[in-house]
Amino acid sequence: MSVMSDPTANVDSDALEPDPNDVENAWATEIERRRREIREGMVKPIPGNEVRRKLRAWKPRER
Repeated sequence: MSVMSDPTANVDSDALEPDPNDVENAWATEIERRRREIREGMVKPIPGNEVRRKLRAWKPRER
């Protein structure tokens, strides 16, 4: 009979935490991508009040 060991036993918990600089850089890249898409007309921004109105009216579909 074989017993499986805890798969997280050898995981360094510090390795699970992202480097704050990496996170900051990833967000800066994402923000610039989104700004470029708006400037180039690839996407049309939706005003916040319209988004909130739609969210309040939204009803999840029943399954």
